[in-house]
Formats: sequence, C-alpha cells, structure tokens
Amino acid sequence: MEGDQARGSGLFLQREILQCLESGHSVSDMNKMLFLSPFTIRNYISEIYAKTRSRQSDRSDYDRKGKGLDRPKT
Repeated sequence: MEGDQARGSGLFLQREILQCLESGHSVSDMNKMLFLSPFTIRNYISEIYAKTRSRQSDRSDYDRKGKGLDRPKT
C-alpha cells in the first residue's frame, strides 16, 4: 500500500490508537490528535481488545484512564 492508502487503513489506525493507549492518552486526546470521533476510537479499542484477548482488569484500567479518574486535579 502507498502512504495515503496505508494511513487510511483500519490496521494503521489500530496501531496508532494502540500507541496512544500505551502512552496514556484518553479518548478525548486521541480525538484531537487523530481527528476521529470518540465512537470510532472506542470501536477500534474494542477491536484491539478482542485481538489481544485482554483481561477485564486491563479494560478497567483503560476505562479509568479514559474517564480521567487517574489524573491529578488542577
């Protein structure tokens, strides 16, 4: 695949979102960085979890981070 085609592929976006998750970014952060709707991002996250067969506790960690519950209050 060429550059633009690869960038628009689902696999590319899954990798981008996975890297964002690993860096601790929230869905809101990813929305601003990747120009995707929060619903699309959550769908990709679900696909990533399904592919990696993540445990429920891993999902809870992400959910807590995604809602900003682990961030210091300013």
